[in-house]
Amino acid sequence: MRRLTNILLCICLLLTWFNLFPLTAAKAATPTPTPTESSTVLPTPQPTLEETPEAFNPADVVSFTDLGATNILMHGPYDSFRLRFTPPIDWRIKPGAKIQLNLSAFFSNVNDQQVAANGGTLNVTYNGNLIASIILDWTGQRLVTIPIPDEQLVSNREDGRHELFLFLNAAVDCNLDHKTTVEVEASSRFILPHDLIEPTADLRLLPQPFYQDSPIAAITTTVIVADQASAGEIQAALTVIAGLSRLTSGNLKPALLTVNQIDPITQSSNHLIYVGKASGWQGLAALKLPAPVVEDHFSAIGSQPGDGLIQLAVSTWNTARMVLVVGGNNDEGVIKAAQAISSGLLRTGNELNLAIFSDVQSSIVTPIVAEDRTLSDLGYEDITQSGFGLQYAEFRFYIPPGKTTNDEAYFNLIYSHSAILDYARSGMVVYLNDRILGSVRFSDLSTQPTSLSLKIPAYMLRPGINRLMLVSDIVPLNYCSDLVLSNLWVNISPDSLLHIPLLQATDVQGVLQDLKAYPYPFISSPSLKTLAFVTPAADASAWSAAARIAAELGASSNGALTELAAAFGDAVSEEIRQNCDLIIVGRASQLPIVNEMAGALPAPFDPGSDMANESSFQVTFRLPPGVNLGYIQLLYSPWKAERTILAVTGSTPDGLIFAAQGLTESKLRNKLTGNFAVIHNTQVLTADTRFGLGTGNLSATAIPGIQPTTEPFQPSDARPVWLLPGIITSSVLTVLILLFVAIKALRRKS
Repeated sequence: MRRLTNILLCICLLLTWFNLFPLTAAKAATPTPTPTESSTVLPTPQPTLEETPEAFNPADVVSFTDLGATNILMHGPYDSFRLRFTPPIDWRIKPGAKIQLNLSAFFSNVNDQQVAANGGTLNVTYNGNLIASIILDWTGQRLVTIPIPDEQLVSNREDGRHELFLFLNAAVDCNLDHKTTVEVEASSRFILPHDLIEPTADLRLLPQPFYQDSPIAAITTTVIVADQASAGEIQAALTVIAGLSRLTSGNLKPALLTVNQIDPITQSSNHLIYVGKASGWQGLAALKLPAPVVEDHFSAIGSQPGDGLIQLAVSTWNTARMVLVVGGNNDEGVIKAAQAISSGLLRTGNELNLAIFSDVQSSIVTPIVAEDRTLSDLGYEDITQSGFGLQYAEFRFYIPPGKTTNDEAYFNLIYSHSAILDYARSGMVVYLNDRILGSVRFSDLSTQPTSLSLKIPAYMLRPGINRLMLVSDIVPLNYCSDLVLSNLWVNISPDSLLHIPLLQATDVQGVLQDLKAYPYPFISSPSLKTLAFVTPAADASAWSAAARIAAELGASSNGALTELAAAFGDAVSEEIRQNCDLIIVGRASQLPIVNEMAGALPAPFDPGSDMANESSFQVTFRLPPGVNLGYIQLLYSPWKAERTILAVTGSTPDGLIFAAQGLTESKLRNKLTGNFAVIHNTQVLTADTRFGLGTGNLSATAIPGIQPTTEPFQPSDARPVWLLPGIITSSVLTVLILLFVAIKALRRKS
């Protein structure tokens, strides 16, 4: 019995020890993990260079990453890769251009065991011509430099883009127990030595050079207005910004700055567009304008006081940049010039850098196009896509500004293809302006000319040049057939037809729903002529915010030109109140019109305050002064029920920026709903005061300076939750055993 008692006592003491020091024991007992072996072991060779890389001017280097490409894996027996880009319009590429491919070649058998190289080639084609065939006789990484012949530095495409095409020919994989893999790393690059040339001062080329479809050398464009710009000049500036955004499908959205905000760096590094009268910017005197400034007026032979003038000149501060002057000697002329720019169709006289407008409508010539146009009518003949992998065919057609179509528009595609294709893996996708229009499934029936009609929705068309892209994925039935390299093709008949009935776009009155419907009803008019911006006078931050909104709306419009209006908050005419939907931008305390409609606002402002009064909500919080909040409010016009008002305001200038971002950044705009929203940084909280719906009190969560509370951090070696119960249990057992032993001893003595 004594021995048993001693054993139990030892066990209890051991349990107590492990409960007090559990982690020490656990750590000592934890085995070291062993790495999991991969079923496929790929080689990890050290880089070997074919030649020592030369030192190049960084301005001449364009990596595949710069063009949006990532690492590309090409697998034998055949594979391909195509990369297209547009050089900047102010580049003149000089002789000595090169392509540097950072390649990694791997070879294995069907059991994924690494084997020695057994050949294969990588053919390199540039602008439609074969310039190198690289023999794949190494394993691992290698840098291969390929000179581009001088005669190949000119694009062979209508859109002016340069094209690199790589074709992997590893036919050896068909004859041997062999697999070829080539990786083209995104660090591969073009070396394009070039001179910067002075842009051409030709108004007929607009929107060039202010916009170019090239990802290589990003050039920014800035719109300038006078520090004390008039309402007419602000209207003109917003018209120019919205018009350029429409002409470039939203790709050009220039910022709006005042003269005092232009610093020397911005002035020299940007293309500039000045909108206003001659007296608004002293920098005009430094430019070589065809209609120079004389005594604070533009001096143009034959011009009248109400004429608009558009002038183009090389920048005095950087000869690789241009300055566009959109002006006049009064507000009427400035607005005419701005509307003419927005049309995208300018006529010049003897001087290609000067255009004068007495009447905007008479200056716009709209080409007449046929309802039915075949690809042959558009100038395309003998359209055959050939080769392995993805093949592209692009067609361009014109839609006059101010025109739209109906639900009868379609594209009738007539096509045929090779009979040795793998129909399960081959096919065609048709894109219109980068949107998917439809797809084509290949079959034995379509080896003969086949017709397919694809309906064209009106929203896919845009004024100006439209791009129809046919992308075929051509995959052979048998990769190892001798016919693969010369008999893979898809033919597109030049008789393929575009049927697009053109109708005059008419104004459509929008219906107020909620913020989710934005940008409707503000783009109901194709030319935005039923839209008016209202801003404070002499408020650069409000003008800048309005410019951002105007650019977004311009990209969604499709009129022949842009005809939006603008007014200052203390002088909104009755005509604008009755005939226009309003977008009011600024701080409430600087906008008398906001006080006029206080009773109609979902969240009104107290007189002189820029903080919205949220008394209509269930909980009202007291917010500290200076908190940065943006407000977006949607309401019917109190002056005409058929019209809509959008109030875009901020408690501070930074808050106003938040509000503008809420309408112009898609990730924020997608969160809008109801008739009232508060934006703080990336947080969007909404409500519908008409129905008492929403996310509760909106502003309180945006109070700055309040840090969230968190649970105290528990270190990784903290004792587990079962430690204390374990100690108690062990102690109780020890006490019971001791009592048991004591009782036994007493009984023996008695």
